[in-house]
Amino acid sequence: MEAVQALLLLGIAGHAGAVWKGNLRESSLDSHLHPDVEVIAAHFAEDLGWVGPMKKDNPHVKFTIYSKARIPPEGTIPLPNIGRESNTFLTHIVRNYEKLANWTVFGPAVEPAWGFQHTNSLSGHMTDSI
Repeated sequence: MEAVQALLLLGIAGHAGAVWKGNLRESSLDSHLHPDVEVIAAHFAEDLGWVGPMKKDNPHVKFTIYSKARIPPEGTIPLPNIGRESNTFLTHIVRNYEKLANWTVFGPAVEPAWGFQHTNSLSGHMTDSI
């Protein structure tokens, strides 16, 4: 019997979210062909100083940073400054659909932090309430 494939998309409208692409019966599909976990960050003017230490602490995670900055930082993938984060996330999905990681996490390129404060654009974007 052919295995059922699933694609779950959370937060495509510009909020941190994740895509899970996998076999409903198995925890990892073709893990030798693509990473199990990939973080996709949408960059414009954020400080990317957190990325290096995060990569070092999480060697099993692939980090991909797309930048819409006028002069994209080294190591990022430049994109035209069209749309918002959702455009960046959809671009990644379309370009990589056949090789998406089993777990793909989407978010802005600000340093991950706890304590979301709605009125502060520099506040963390994770919350314990989820």
